Amino acid sequence: MSDATAERPDGDFPGWPIPIAPARAQGSAMAGLMDAIAGSQGIPFADYPAFHAWSCREYPTFWSQFLATLDLPLSGSLEPACTGQGVAGTRFFPGLRLNVAQCLLRRIDDATEQAPALILRTEQGARVSRTRAGLRDRCLRLAGALREAGVAPGDRIVAIGRNSPELVEAFVASAAVGATWSSVSPDLGVDAVLSRFGELGASVAFVDLRHVHHGQVHDTTGALREILPALASLRLVVTLHDHPSMPADMPTSARIAPFDELLAGEALVLERLAHFAFDHPLCILFTSGTTGKPKCLVHGAGGTLLEHLKEHRLHAGFGPHDRLLFYTTCGWMMWNWMVSGLASAMPLVIYDGSATFPTPDALLEVLADERVTVFGTSPAYLQMLQNLQIEPRANRSLERLRTIQSTGSVLHPHQFDWIRESFGAVAIE
Repeated sequence: MSDATAERPDGDFPGWPIPIAPARAQGSAMAGLMDAIAGSQGIPFADYPAFHAWSCREYPTFWSQFLATLDLPLSGSLEPACTGQGVAGTRFFPGLRLNVAQCLLRRIDDATEQAPALILRTEQGARVSRTRAGLRDRCLRLAGALREAGVAPGDRIVAIGRNSPELVEAFVASAAVGATWSSVSPDLGVDAVLSRFGELGASVAFVDLRHVHHGQVHDTTGALREILPALASLRLVVTLHDHPSMPADMPTSARIAPFDELLAGEALVLERLAHFAFDHPLCILFTSGTTGKPKCLVHGAGGTLLEHLKEHRLHAGFGPHDRLLFYTTCGWMMWNWMVSGLASAMPLVIYDGSATFPTPDALLEVLADERVTVFGTSPAYLQMLQNLQIEPRANRSLERLRTIQSTGSVLHPHQFDWIRESFGAVAIE
């Protein structure tokens, strides 16, 4: 890439343009795609802005060319890339079919099979690790149990769960059988849960009976006594963790089963998973509810995965060499974005609990211990570290950290300076 800076189009902003090392730009996945498309299309892009302008103008060609580079297990045809016009009338890749779980769990090579794919760290100090092969087996066993329970493509599966490997496995298993997923964290109130799930007609619910935050244990069975009977369409309720067990008098007609029971059956075969339309509904997210009742947002399987891979591969350069920790709950869209990292064989470090317990720098200790390379957080967390004068690199090694991704609110100009002074030579996205 010949451009040496990332330009901000609206001009006046302290610290812009941000210099980009030419070697890093030229060796990036974005530069590789730009060169490949320039060759195949016979278009000599002068620089990245020219490539960006072309991709917006010729978006069907851009998306089909990018998708062709991803080596995903797809069926059908890449052509046409889209039909129709306008936001409501356009369909992307109407002739293409895929299974998102197959894309997330596919075998990459021998090295990644026994390498960690998912690592849980909690505020209580617990650590759980799943290899890629082990994660695949558990997801496919769970998918087999869902199919045995009668879950069909298009059925809705909901979850009220803390950040855990089991929750990730439930989401991937849902995708494997073509169900549509929606999840919230267990700290959400009864009315807030029902304002979201009440309209979905879900057949399966995964639930946590308790969660821990900042040293406090919170029992969710009281809330479930109101939520489960209100979801009259439920046929199966799965407890994500068995301690404590579901009370015998829980008011629901659905069958109740512990998560481990669903792992005891026969696994589906990854290569034989059914493929679904590119726009098959993968998950349902909701607006925040700040302007009235939360609004339902259905996300298609292919579009969601393709957009995530574009951000992961092209913008962030994710791969098996990375480890991603994005501090989030399953009720935020960044959780879904994070799980898609499995498609790039990138190990995920998930954190359950308070970022500032038992000490204000607890999350920084996890970054160091797990040799995280990409850290996703919020401006509020970074400002808290600065206000408390916490030195991220004091008595801990963050030498593998290459990128900090900040979202959720505005990262102010002074925070860019503090991040570079405190974290060292990291990219800020």
